[in-house]
Amino acid sequence: MHNPADLRNTLTFPPFEELHDENAVDDRYYSLKPFTSIYELHRHWCFLGEIVDVIPFLRLGLRVRDAAGAEIHVQFYTDDRGESFALRCRKGATIAVLYATQHGFLDMNVGLRIEDAESVSVLPFSMEELSKANALIWDGVSDSDQEVEGRLCGGCGKGGNLKACSQCKLVSYCGTACQIKAWKDGHKRICKAVQALEWFRSKKWDTFEGNYFSW
Repeated sequence: MHNPADLRNTLTFPPFEELHDENAVDDRYYSLKPFTSIYELHRHWCFLGEIVDVIPFLRLGLRVRDAAGAEIHVQFYTDDRGESFALRCRKGATIAVLYATQHGFLDMNVGLRIEDAESVSVLPFSMEELSKANALIWDGVSDSDQEVEGRLCGGCGKGGNLKACSQCKLVSYCGTACQIKAWKDGHKRICKAVQALEWFRSKKWDTFEGNYFSW
């Protein structure tokens, strides 16, 4: 099992098919409070889906694709009907929804109904970019900005005395030329995605300490 903060952990980051219905209790996340009939949260979870279409009508609607490839409908029922998210919700971005549950709409489709704005964040990266950044974090190269030996340059692939990227600190380079080349070849985006995932890394997903997560 992957680390609870690793996007590959499907208990923390379940695909839509594995989300429970909004009227059900999932014992993966809830447990009975001792000597009562009350269920309480014992771990956190978050749904991730890449936006494939934006449907601005009376309220903001999205079509998103999850990590398993399933496409679902997301409808905003926040106080402003999703207006505060409209500019950030672009095709190719990824929406993150805390404590997401399946909702049956009147048109018989099943998707996500968003009521709490603080449970939603829009990351300006595709699922592929987040996946690459996630792999870099958990299967990473370096956690230091000091010179390191015995590793390979992220630009030319050679070893030697390397210096880690000053921002993500996970990829090392033998010099400025290789760093600039890697930056242009895509590390710029992945590096920023790594920073975006820091919020997820900072949380204790497998422990509920009395407070729900929010953005």
